[in-house]
Parts: sequence; structure tokens; C-alpha cells
Amino acid sequence: MLPKGSLILNTLTPNIKLAYADIKLVSETEYCQTFDATSRRDNQKYTIRTLNITSEFYRENSNLATTLFIQELLHLCTKFSDGVVIESFEAHEDGKLACAIRHCQSLQQLIDKDKLTAAKEIDCERLLKDVLLDINFLLTKTRISRTLSIELQSIYQMSGLKGYFLSDWAKNLEQISPEIATQTLADKMPDGANEVYNLGLKVLEINGIPKETIEDVVAIRVNKLYNTGIEDLLAELSEQPESLKESLRKILIRDPKNKSKPENQEENEKNEQQKHLLSKTLTLARFGKNEPTLNWGYFKAYDDGLTITASKPIQIEGIGLYVPTELNRMISGTVSLEMVSKDDGKTSALATVEICMAATSPGVIDKIYRVMFGTPVSLKAEVT
Repeated sequence: MLPKGSLILNTLTPNIKLAYADIKLVSETEYCQTFDATSRRDNQKYTIRTLNITSEFYRENSNLATTLFIQELLHLCTKFSDGVVIESFEAHEDGKLACAIRHCQSLQQLIDKDKLTAAKEIDCERLLKDVLLDINFLLTKTRISRTLSIELQSIYQMSGLKGYFLSDWAKNLEQISPEIATQTLADKMPDGANEVYNLGLKVLEINGIPKETIEDVVAIRVNKLYNTGIEDLLAELSEQPESLKESLRKILIRDPKNKSKPENQEENEKNEQQKHLLSKTLTLARFGKNEPTLNWGYFKAYDDGLTITASKPIQIEGIGLYVPTELNRMISGTVSLEMVSKDDGKTSALATVEICMAATSPGVIDKIYRVMFGTPVSLKAEVT
């Protein structure tokens, strides 16, 4: 419930009141109040964030509320270099803290205004990447909780930058048990799988699929029927790029390996026997990097990879990539398996997968992130 009367302006600091006009309270959380305001300097719209010193949460634990407020603001500074008006930050008497940032709105606010417009204005691919970074940060760095609540009213779109961030961190505090609170960073790091899955469901909701319809599909217990239901929902995203649908498919589909299984057990056993025989005599030759003058790493400036040949026919189901060494770093991009023609040197793509990986991503084993192709790719032996 939003406070009434003079309490609304009690969290604002003097210089903020002088520098901004038409200040209106938009929302509040346990530790933060959010205002819309217009700068007197450039007449542009901004969002003012203040420490919510009027909340019960602050009165009971002012240190924790202040810590969360400052941590979230610092996180925004590192995530969006031009997103925070740093010179506007002000601390004042009675614990008041306030700062201006680029104008932002929650996804729920955008949808409430106009569902159709919101679906077109929200960059769902950027949304996935940005919020996944926040999920990883909260679970591995701040360790607020072992689980996070992913709600549309807690995800904000920053105007101009078209960036997204997860706010209202304190709503997850109640999920911390005394046992978890005493654990060290080395104890059972959460993998974020449930949060990623729920984020995928929210993207469906943003694109106009009724929440009840989504819940009906989620409730299906038989994997094959559930996967069919997810495919039907993805088919409704007619105005979204295929790359987004593929990302959502990887997030939402249950047991994706079933898609590449043979139609019957006899074929399955035959293929397994063939793989076993090939493994005894197979020679895989690796010819090094495509960019030999550059060091190993993940870069946006160029595409890089390995060239390989096999002495026997093989099927490639996927590849492994080393994850970033920094826990709070996430890498996204395209993994492509390509065939090079001996005649003209041209390449043709055999399989392409969009990825978004971090050290704590689900499925990481021994620092290797598994990238699985939807269907195994058959390669002929190298003829010498």
C-alpha cells in the first residue's frame, strides 16, 4: 500500500526536490520508493529512487534496508554506465538516500497501459539476457536467497538504453531459512534453473498468451504432451524472431534429448552398438584455431572455432564450451557447426544453436557447458 499525505515526500532529499519537478510516487518496495519526475535542467523525464524509510521493513532492520538499496543502485551503475545520474545521489539527515536514474517502468506497468504496444516495445531477447545476468548475480554474489521470485512488476525497462533489470530484491528474503543463512559460499550453490524457467514463462505472458493457458500447459505431467503444448504456445509468437523461440524452447522444453531419440527401441540399440564400435577405431584430427594469430577467448570482434576431420563416419550430438571463470559473468552468442567444401572452400551450416551460459548455468560439469543440437548431425569420414 502506498503511503498517503506528507509521508510520500518524506523520503526525498532537499537537492532532489530542487532539481526535479512534477514528482509523483509510482511504486514502493520494502526498501525503495520510486517516483516519476521531470528534470528542471533538461526537461526530460527521470525516475527517482529513494530509500523507503517509512516502511515497516526499514524500521525493523534499517541497516539491511540501506544495504539492499545501495547494492541495487551500485549494480545498476555497473550494468548501465549511463543509466544512473551519479551526481544526483544525495544522503541527508534521518537516513534519507535518493538518486535519479534514467526513466524506467516495470513490465507490469507497460502491459497495464497497453498489452499490444508493450509486446512490440519490449525486446524479449535483450530481456532474457539482462535478467539472466541479474539472476546469476543475486544467486551467486549477494546470495539473498536460494530461490528468486520472478514477477513482471519486479522487472524494469530502462528507457533510451532499452535495458532491463530485476528489482525488489527484499521480496526474496523471507525464503531464507536459518540453515541456509549459516551456509558458506562453498555450500550448494543454487543453479537458477527454476528462475530461468519462470522467466521463460513470463516472456510468453508478455507476448499476450493468457496466464491461465500457460498454467494449464505447465500442469501437464506427461513430458511428450507438455512439450507439444509448449510448441503450440511458441507457435503463437508469430511476430517474434526464430532466435527468441529457439531460446525459449531450450528453456521450457522438458527432456530435450527425447527429440533426437530413434522411433523404436531396436533402432536405438543398433545406433548405440554402432557408436560403441566406432569408438574403438575412430581417429579425430584437430587442426587448430581458425584465427591462429589470436589468443583463445570469447570475443564479439570475430568468429572463431576449430577445424576437425574424422577417420570414420560419426554423429555429433553437441559440443562442450568452457564457461567464464567469473561467477557473475554470462556469455551469449551463436554456436555453429559448419561443413567446408573442398572444391570451393565455401561453408554451409549444419546446426546452429543460440546460447547464454555462465559458470552456474544448469548442466555445467567440470567447467564445461554442454551445447546440444536438436538433432544429431551425421558427418562422413575424411577421404585421404
